Amino acid sequence: MIREGLDRILFSKLSYWIQKSGFELREGAIVDATIINVPIQRNTQEENETIKQDQIPDSWKEDNHKLCQKDTDARWTMKYGKSYFGYKNHIMIDLTHKIIRQRTVAFTILKFVFN
Repeated sequence: MIREGLDRILFSKLSYWIQKSGFELREGAIVDATIINVPIQRNTQEENETIKQDQIPDSWKEDNHKLCQKDTDARWTMKYGKSYFGYKNHIMIDLTHKIIRQRTVAFTILKFVFN
């Protein structure tokens, strides 16, 4: 859904409907960045190099069960000195109505976050 951009289309249509219903953004917003953890991958060094090049290792292509269990989009990052593996979820919330106005999921490719 995220790769195809469907999440942005969904939020765009939802935002349009909310504005049409009279809920306008009036008094600022709350912005939050949360890390979404995913299971740590136990890959070989060769597999990790292939994944960093946005490719799927050949050994995974032969085994559909293994391929279904691997997450090739998640990345490592640090927050407050602790390592995390997953995605960053950014949201913007309307302060007045407590409605999520915008949401973005990003791969955690930044080396340090909130260091």
